[in-house]
Amino acid sequence: MKKTFFSSVIVAILQALVLTHCSTAETRLLTATAPASNPPALSTGSATQTTGDPLPTETGPTLSPGANFSRMSAEWRVAYFVEDAMQICVMDGDESDRSCLDLNEGNFAAGYAASGFLALSPDGTRVAYATECNIYIWTIGRDVFPLRRDNPCGIFREVKWSPDGRSIVYISEELYRGCDFCQSYFGDIFISSLDGSIHRVLTEELEGWSYGPDWSPDGKNIVFSLGRLAQESPVGYAAAEDIMVIPAEGGSAVKLTYHPAIDTRPVWSPDGSQIAFLSDRRRNGLMNLYLMNPSGGEVRLAAELGSPDQWPYHGAYFFWLPDGLHMIHDNRLINTLTGESERVDLPFSSPNGYASWAMPGQSAVVSAPDLTPASSTSLPPSCAGDWSRLRPGIYAVVAGGEDAQPNRVREAPDTGAKVIQQIYPGELVRVLEGPVCADGAVFWKVENKSIPGGAGWTAEGDGKEYYLEPVR
Repeated sequence: MKKTFFSSVIVAILQALVLTHCSTAETRLLTATAPASNPPALSTGSATQTTGDPLPTETGPTLSPGANFSRMSAEWRVAYFVEDAMQICVMDGDESDRSCLDLNEGNFAAGYAASGFLALSPDGTRVAYATECNIYIWTIGRDVFPLRRDNPCGIFREVKWSPDGRSIVYISEELYRGCDFCQSYFGDIFISSLDGSIHRVLTEELEGWSYGPDWSPDGKNIVFSLGRLAQESPVGYAAAEDIMVIPAEGGSAVKLTYHPAIDTRPVWSPDGSQIAFLSDRRRNGLMNLYLMNPSGGEVRLAAELGSPDQWPYHGAYFFWLPDGLHMIHDNRLINTLTGESERVDLPFSSPNGYASWAMPGQSAVVSAPDLTPASSTSLPPSCAGDWSRLRPGIYAVVAGGEDAQPNRVREAPDTGAKVIQQIYPGELVRVLEGPVCADGAVFWKVENKSIPGGAGWTAEGDGKEYYLEPVR
């Protein structure tokens, strides 16, 4: 017998937060403090209106939100991460047509893959997922190839497909930008096309950390949050965040919120009429769900979440469903119009409840199976095989005691290349790229401020003895 999408639905529905109830200290309609001149309106229109299946209005028994979600989602596709098995899986909303990619079988499962940074393409045929050192595109049932072929190891995260399915927006630290008191590099917003013809950074002129990029439904703009610098912070991190929007083609960013609270993780509604975001505007350390129009201005409290603020990702993920009315946050189904919510039993378990949905039948996406580079359909094996213990993005320390020889740092991965520095036992370096095997040694490009120019090539070892060891 075919399984239903949900085996049970919680009957209790949270009482609606009525919009006209304004007698309490916090109303459901808040106004942002904006400068004298509001930012110009930006194009946000959707190429195709995707209203989904509306709530039933006929007389008779009314479906609960959970039951209605089960009915609607049978026509959708969902991608999710299976942390215990290290797999990415895709299936239809009724749990049929399930396919999984085993990340243990390739050398592309490092780092943030385990955090669930993935996105299902609008036509439901591909999954983009971020690891610490690249973004990979899985064509379901076929192959996997890296989006970035220059291997920058930028600590990638937060991938989103363009509405036409041809490009990916994401966060990367590959520019290694920061400040004197910063404890980490700035995350910048990049856009790369699948065919390699487009690669641009959007935020290199902004001072601060960018998070949560999302496309407008017409593909013309990117909304994101920008963490403002706060030197008085004990760890030198951002003390507040604002919602920003910037043209996908590049240009000046426009600030949409002007509030001392943390406004973060913006997500455009499927029809482009609203932007949802999380905020701690009550300043009690808890994040709630807010809505605003794409030009800024009025901000409405959409739902009480009470989610703990966990910088930098501020708690569980939330996302719009393709019907444009409901959102999922931490396995709660939220009606963004009424504020009603109920916990639902999703047929999968994923970190922070994160998943990526698509409605292929009503998408205006251009299916592009020929965009996969023919020369990049498989991943090259490491030249060091299973011997190497390093990978880009991690830290390593020079092995040995006080009497051990230092490691030579060279201009190039070659024993004949010029020596530009020596790093001594106990010194820490950050691994940038590699490995390169030459002259019987396994070389890695490493970063340390004592190295002229900031970086150079040094040997992990000779295949038998380790000169560099990963920091555990």
